[in-house]
Amino acid sequence: MADPRPGRDLVYLVPGFFGFEKLGPFEYFVHVQAILRAHLDPGWEIRVVPTPPTASLTERTRVLIDTIDATAGDEDRLHLIGHSSGGLDVRLVTTPAAHFDPRASKIAARVRSVVTVATPHRGTPLAAAFDGVIGKQLLALTTRAAAGGLKRTTRGGPLIEYLAMISRDQGLLTQLTPDALDVFNATTPDAPNVRYGCVVAMTPGRPQHPLYGALRRLSARMPQNRAATLPGAAREALERAGAAAPTWKDSDGIVPTRSQVWGEIVHAAAADHLDVLGHYDWLRSGAPFGPTELETLWTHVAQFVHGDALEPPLAPTPPGPSLLMRHRRRMAFAAAMLFAFVVTQPLVFALGLDRWPYTDVLTFSVVAAALALAVERWV
Repeated sequence: MADPRPGRDLVYLVPGFFGFEKLGPFEYFVHVQAILRAHLDPGWEIRVVPTPPTASLTERTRVLIDTIDATAGDEDRLHLIGHSSGGLDVRLVTTPAAHFDPRASKIAARVRSVVTVATPHRGTPLAAAFDGVIGKQLLALTTRAAAGGLKRTTRGGPLIEYLAMISRDQGLLTQLTPDALDVFNATTPDAPNVRYGCVVAMTPGRPQHPLYGALRRLSARMPQNRAATLPGAAREALERAGAAAPTWKDSDGIVPTRSQVWGEIVHAAAADHLDVLGHYDWLRSGAPFGPTELETLWTHVAQFVHGDALEPPLAPTPPGPSLLMRHRRRMAFAAAMLFAFVVTQPLVFALGLDRWPYTDVLTFSVVAAALALAVERWV
């Protein structure tokens, strides 16, 4: 049904750190666009912003403003969706006082919704790891070497230019550290006319790929006092999706899960940082996330952007397991330890071991260890 209001509804998709609009045959938001088009009204338009991959937030926001200025009219309603650091770009655009572009105020007044997806609102320790002199030099040398090799073996093209942009400007690295995001959040308040929503992601279980495991360990170094408290609804949704309630060390492999919270929780996914875009095999985290989960996630984003009430507010999964089932392993451990404590003394006397000192302690340790192994194996 056509919107009777003047102007159009325009959705802008903003890539994140190392992101791109299109790189040869690869499109950053190709799966996302297909789902959004299926769930938004036919008159809505979707555009991908050609954001530089590792440039500073100021430069990335300038590109976003340029894109909106060139494609949107004065009466158009704007909806901004940013993945990863792209979520910081869209927040910055809605806060004109945070930068000096005179076009920002007019654009901010027309923004109706902002959705951030796996965005490091409180920073990511991974950025701090690469922000040092050695990390930056290693990144620059790697991209230069790759670009040089491609020039010698190919006719050039988008990939070479992409690598060259990374080599030239890595200003975003410093701005994604937890310390830098403290300053960013203090100077970038939410706009009163904008609905803010977020998608949070977390990979459950143990990493299956060594490289992904290394990234996840680096992203786990989040200072505990920087991690936001995850709302109960998001914790429950993650548990239903196959992930335990996140601690301040849990992440999607790149961004700590609690760092991703900003505004309303649109969706909580048991997925890695790129699964949420439909690129399931790029990080190979082993998360239980596929096309069905992707469809649900971006359907909820479409509903939020469209202004529909989310019923239910998160993934429409069957009711979660009971409290007893969710914590059965903890309860089994507690019961095992209690049983070990109760049977230790009679067992010591029955076996005639009470003549030696500390046999009760040793017996308890043996029984408790055996029961713990049984719980680990069978519960």
